Amino acid sequence: MSEVGGGDLSVWVSEGAETQAQHIASMVCRARDWAAPILGMTPTFSLHVSSPTDWAAVASVPGLTYGLPHTSDDGDRLIVGAEPARFFTATACNYLPHADRRTSEVLLGAYGDDLDMGPFVDAIVVHELGHLYHQQVPFEFPRLWLTELFANLVMIGYVHDVEPALLPGIEAYASAAVHASEALYPGSTLEEMNAPPEVSA
Repeated sequence: MSEVGGGDLSVWVSEGAETQAQHIASMVCRARDWAAPILGMTPTFSLHVSSPTDWAAVASVPGLTYGLPHTSDDGDRLIVGAEPARFFTATACNYLPHADRRTSEVLLGAYGDDLDMGPFVDAIVVHELGHLYHQQVPFEFPRLWLTELFANLVMIGYVHDVEPALLPGIEAYASAAVHASEALYPGSTLEEMNAPPEVSA
């Protein structure tokens, strides 16, 4: 991976992913600048936009599904796939049979019949950016679900204020997940939300 010009953001990119890196870096800078005055700080970090070839070397979690946006354990890197994580297409496909008609229509309207979740993954990058704010204070929440709620509030606040066109698709995905939760996830209490995502809503 090589470093490319990203203004005041250090951006590292895999060969051939320069266009996507520019797209992601622009959004990350907008979200950072939106959140900083609200949260009272500006995190310092580098953005890494990785191809599948480089993923194993750059991902902070060994074996992490390709493309899943995440932060490094020390809170100084934001790591993103150059291609949208197929994880979200797979989960949307699992949720869709359980969704009501309105939710299904909005979900397919936002992401197409093939459920191309690229715009949704863009929003998840902002969710992960949200984690950098509490990682760099540093501040640890007493429960995992509170940690994720904080990052979701950063994501939803940004989308609402800056990129509202993304909001209907995000809301439809969340609604479909709720409709599917009873059938797909055995754990639904707050304590069970500390469990891994494959067994918890």
